Amino acid sequence: MAYLSQRLLPTSSSYITKNRILWNSVPHLLFQDRQRDMSSQKHGLEIFRTAVNAVLPENMIKNNMSLMGDTLTVCEKRFHIHKNVYLVGFGKAVLGMAAAAEDILGPHLVSGVISVPYGIQEALQLAGKWEMLTAPHSKIQVIEGAKHNLPDEDSLRAANHIRLLAERLTADDLLVVLISGGGSAL
Repeated sequence: MAYLSQRLLPTSSSYITKNRILWNSVPHLLFQDRQRDMSSQKHGLEIFRTAVNAVLPENMIKNNMSLMGDTLTVCEKRFHIHKNVYLVGFGKAVLGMAAAAEDILGPHLVSGVISVPYGIQEALQLAGKWEMLTAPHSKIQVIEGAKHNLPDEDSLRAANHIRLLAERLTADDLLVVLISGGGSAL
């Protein structure tokens, strides 16, 4: 056994010293790789979160709609308003969009009707996404429909409410229309 160990493991001090240095640096190199991986992970996660935040319904509305006095600006187009704004919408993200729009419009919003997928309000409540829900005394009527992502009686009722609201508008009124994905079933 002594013979084998002498032949397989040279005992010269330079060999042992070199190998100790190499071996002792392995944990350091592994730690650096792990740090690099963690840094890449953190960077990737930061990019992902930034992208998601950019397209959140609330942020989409706030980045494209603003109110200064009686001037509403939507995508750089200005409208003079004075308690003459109505809102309609349909789609999966419209609930959050409508909540953000109502916050911006304040007392200028007269009323609104939106059609959203069945169960979306409960799902957002359970997820704690309160900012994506309309306020308890909202001027916007929320109608859930399209169970199983197919048009149904509730989505037809929502469409009729939207149509009736639009039909009673005058030339002095402004209608804000919000549309997001999934609207075709609603």
